[in-house]
Amino acid sequence: MIALLLAFFTGCTTIVRFPPPMEWDTFDTASRNGTGFDPVLIQSASVRCDEELGTWIWDAETDGWTRSVVLDVVDTTTATGWEEQHILDLVDSHPEGRWDKLRLGPLPGGAEELDWLPNTNTVFECQSDRSKLTFAMRVWNHRNELSDCIVWGHDAEQLKTRLATDPEVANLGACLIFDT
Repeated sequence: MIALLLAFFTGCTTIVRFPPPMEWDTFDTASRNGTGFDPVLIQSASVRCDEELGTWIWDAETDGWTRSVVLDVVDTTTATGWEEQHILDLVDSHPEGRWDKLRLGPLPGGAEELDWLPNTNTVFECQSDRSKLTFAMRVWNHRNELSDCIVWGHDAEQLKTRLATDPEVANLGACLIFDT
């Protein structure tokens, strides 16, 4: 009887592997830096300002899963302009790792410098500071390697040059100037 039950249960079991195997390299994009790893690249990035509420929203979409996406917001009108760093939140992801959608905000603008907190608010006023800001987004892939870097805004070339001194960015090659 026990042998019959054992045979029944053994024949009816299915082994399920979890997590399922992921084919990271099947959607590999062309590498800019020649290292041959599968870079996760930013496909789109945007910044919106709700002038009525005085809040900012940044969105990004990548062509693969990300570990982290960091946003730099810099006043590039002076050499010592205020700069902030925030981390975008994951809002949607392809189940097999083909893309991520990320967002930061809405963040209220106009905080005093002493009251500024990453991912909570920004010193920059939505209406009056918009034209003097330059933005950078940096993406780290699932192996925690810097995989992409883009800059756009008031003086993208200045911020690109400044970021080039970062060893991870230098290893990547450079940040790309992004036309939003």
